Amino acid sequence: MSATPASGLSIDRTAFAARWASARPVVAAFLSAALRDPQSVDDLLQETAVTLLEHPDQYDPTRPFTPWAVGVARNHLRGFWRSRRKHGAVLDDDALLDQLESACTTLEDDLAAERQALGDCLRSLAGRAWEVLRLRHVDEQPAPSIARRLGMKADQVRTILKRTRDGLRACIERRLAAA
Repeated sequence: MSATPASGLSIDRTAFAARWASARPVVAAFLSAALRDPQSVDDLLQETAVTLLEHPDQYDPTRPFTPWAVGVARNHLRGFWRSRRKHGAVLDDDALLDQLESACTTLEDDLAAERQALGDCLRSLAGRAWEVLRLRHVDEQPAPSIARRLGMKADQVRTILKRTRDGLRACIERRLAAA
């Protein structure tokens, strides 16, 4: 599962995909905070992913991947702004970009802690709550379908889902507060 990008280095696509899947929401938040146009955000997000994939030799695996990805996105954003400057005034503020980059790095740390807490809380679920949650969010079944499968009423399924989600939210908050 490796590929040879423009740099000539072989990379593990699975490892890259996992890193990118984790970094993508943070990079998207960074770009969305700097741009109003969702299409431009999508375009820059795609350009960033391509650049990361084509230049794995520029990534230092001893350092976190997401800040590197945000830095690459920042370079694409600055190029985007330079190309737009010809057509009128465009925001181009390094101090603002520094603040956005810092906020996005903090966001990544917060998301990682929340994901860890969610995983811990999910592992504590059992029985019907776990089954209903799995059917709804993994198998993407609607409440009536889950109800038929488990011999329940759809309202009962919705109640279990609400209580389970509320319990998970409280569990996550407790774990984050204790950390």
